Amino acid sequence: MAAAFVVAAAAPADAHALLLRSEPAGNATLKTSPPVVRLHYSEPVEVQFGAVRLVDANNKLVASGPLRLADGSREVDLPVRPVEDGTYSLLWQVVSADGHPTHGFFTFYVGAPSAISALPVNGPTGPQQTLVWLFGLVRFTWFTAFVLLVGAVCARAWVWAPSLRATAPQGGTAQERAAGSAESPPVTFRRRFAVLLPAAWGVLAVAAVLVLIFQAATVSGQSFLSSLRPSVLGDLLRTRFGQGWLIEMAFVALGAAPVVALARRPRLLGISSRRWQLVGAVCAVGLAAAVAVNGHARTDPHPPLSVVLVAAHLLAAAVWTGGLVALVLLAAPGWRSLPDTRRAWQLRPALVGQVVVRFTRVALLSVAVVVASGTVAAVGEVETAHALVGTSYGRVILAKVALLLVALAFGLRHWRRTPSRLGGPDARAEVRTFETTSAAEAAVLGVTVLLAAILVALTPGRSVAAGAGGPLDVQKRAGPYTVEVTVDPRISGPNEVHVTFVDRSSGVLAQDVATADAQLTSPAGRPVPLSLDVFTPGHFVGQPTLPSAGRYRLVIRGNGAVAAFRFSVGGANAASR
Repeated sequence: MAAAFVVAAAAPADAHALLLRSEPAGNATLKTSPPVVRLHYSEPVEVQFGAVRLVDANNKLVASGPLRLADGSREVDLPVRPVEDGTYSLLWQVVSADGHPTHGFFTFYVGAPSAISALPVNGPTGPQQTLVWLFGLVRFTWFTAFVLLVGAVCARAWVWAPSLRATAPQGGTAQERAAGSAESPPVTFRRRFAVLLPAAWGVLAVAAVLVLIFQAATVSGQSFLSSLRPSVLGDLLRTRFGQGWLIEMAFVALGAAPVVALARRPRLLGISSRRWQLVGAVCAVGLAAAVAVNGHARTDPHPPLSVVLVAAHLLAAAVWTGGLVALVLLAAPGWRSLPDTRRAWQLRPALVGQVVVRFTRVALLSVAVVVASGTVAAVGEVETAHALVGTSYGRVILAKVALLLVALAFGLRHWRRTPSRLGGPDARAEVRTFETTSAAEAAVLGVTVLLAAILVALTPGRSVAAGAGGPLDVQKRAGPYTVEVTVDPRISGPNEVHVTFVDRSSGVLAQDVATADAQLTSPAGRPVPLSLDVFTPGHFVGQPTLPSAGRYRLVIRGNGAVAAFRFSVGGANAASR
């Protein structure tokens, strides 16, 4: 199931900063040369790794900068010197404020189209699919390490240590603990904890470094090895993403000291374990906030609130998920280390019962924070009920909710049934049952961590909704052609539709498509009159009047090729490709 989610959701076409409109618009015909080409995006963008180029029909560079940012970095302006009449293509690539690259190109005309077909446009293609998948795996690794770090420390401080103290008078574990070398619950837990905590910190540090490298490769369009060059990494560190990453690495480095102190040297630098736990808590909060700042929260209409919500959500999920994993990996081997004696048969259920009761209290608070913060954040990111089922981002959220309900069902059983059964005649069987069900709950929560990593790479519903409010530009393969359709302004009333056929093998306008026809269907299922006139062979124009807002269906036929599109009008929903 995890592999299926990765393959289905990790698509490089999911851009976060969407091009809302341009001046001139795609397929527009201008009487005179424009003094500037202006691009309006759905959120702030950066151009350190960006490129905006204007080329003519011969693919010869006409203008490439310097670029100017305006309107809170949501607008990119490219000055253009006077150009002759003909066909021009604008190729653009920018980086969203949350660190995701986005790119595209469109064509417009000055005076009249060029007499020759435009040469293939070698525009930005975005990161390779393999790179996107590997980047997602790195994010998942970072989240997993963070969850284990936070959860293991919390489980030891809030659950395991108090449970040992509560059961010591009954079972004599204090004497076993004093022995030090004997295999006993406290010794087993401590030995495994001393391995898990530094290992998780090491994985977190390596994953954080890889995040920077993969981010450099993603936004620069270069290979993984080429992105290791100091010039590329230096440019990335000067972006807002890079600055947030530096803060994150500072907390990672600071976290090394509490990890060493809590795992192996309780009185490191003469500081008590409790104070080292406080230092570790500060590092955890700082890491959660840094990740939130470098994600969707930065582009939210209310960034401070969104950062707090995302950070709280991540920390609460780490306490719940990581704490449960710690019980499975550390506590369960601890109570299993008790010798198989009649005295152990009494001690083991008592220890497990204390662990269950204490972890349930911690989990209930964590779940409340996860649900509250996740709900508020999801409402802000998705915005509409349609986006919850009509976008990849919304569907992944629904999958997370479904898995959380499964995990809560396990937790409800542990809360309501496990303590009472541990005090009855079936105590030994219940210990084994709890080990199985807690491992299953931990596995389910592990998949939710994977989905959280996938969400970072997907476009929020609010961005999709913003992109649905302007001119439509979609394309689809049909036989030997790529059929591109633009609808402007995509509102009820008069509109202009451009249809172009591009030869997929050569990348030029398909001159062999001399005629084309279109069938347009309204949301009510009625046909809408639309006739296509030849603008130039391979390029056709129609001027329909769209009767109302809603979902439309458009079927294009030309030279035996057929392409069907669905799109929304009036900004009700996002266009479907």
